Amino acid sequence: MECKCNTHTHEACGPRLSEKEERRYMDSAIVNILGDFPERKGSLEEIDQSFNFGELYQNDRQLHWKEIKRSGSVIAANKEHVQFSSEAVIHCIQVVDMQLDGENAEVIVEDGGIGQKNVLLRLKSLRNRNMHCLVIIWGQ
Repeated sequence: MECKCNTHTHEACGPRLSEKEERRYMDSAIVNILGDFPERKGSLEEIDQSFNFGELYQNDRQLHWKEIKRSGSVIAANKEHVQFSSEAVIHCIQVVDMQLDGENAEVIVEDGGIGQKNVLLRLKSLRNRNMHCLVIIWGQ
């Protein structure tokens, strides 16, 4: 699969990782950041809201990470912005659901993103709902 960043040759990115290799690589990065986390077994897979924007390539490295953890409020929804910019091109934005209850925040890319050198993400939970996720940005 071709690299979509259009800023350099495909050889610089390396081949796209298989889904199994990508999951193993990303899971090991999460463990390095936070330590061990709940195993994804049985019914947890059905309510896990983790997802990726873009694709991870063999030569990609972790550019940035941020853990977001907020308690719910009856008065208002939790809101958080994650802003990142660098000289590296972003290939993948991974949002890991750390709650595993099916009620985590929604994520919107407001500016930049895949193939860019910057990104602005907006996370918003429902009122009276906790927010706990890990945002990891990959690229080269």
